[in-house]
Amino acid sequence: MCKGKVLLLLWWMKNTLKKMMNSELLKRINKLPKGNTLCHGDFHPYNIIVTLENQPSVIDFANICRGPKEYDIARTYVLLKEAVPGSPVAEIYLDKMQIQYSDLQEFIEVIKGISEYGI
Repeated sequence: MCKGKVLLLLWWMKNTLKKMMNSELLKRINKLPKGNTLCHGDFHPYNIIVTLENQPSVIDFANICRGPKEYDIARTYVLLKEAVPGSPVAEIYLDKMQIQYSDLQEFIEVIKGISEYGI
């Protein structure tokens, strides 16, 4: 990466983080429940492949973290809602995960709020 791009990236990060530090969003993030579940962080259909043995396999663990399972489920819900607007696929996913939207609402709102910062 050239020096100009690095400087631009650092400027963007500094300004974005400064805005977030003074925001209600950060307060909401800090109030979210903690957890100890292994979270994929980017689980969606394009990150599932079928092996030569015809077995599904999850890929792309670049966003892996430890946290509450509700975070990972909420992140997938948001990704599915954005990928297939108007489709019931996100609600079907919640049903299969045996969790209600209301159990995820805090996480969903924070995830959507973070996207306003381009993250």
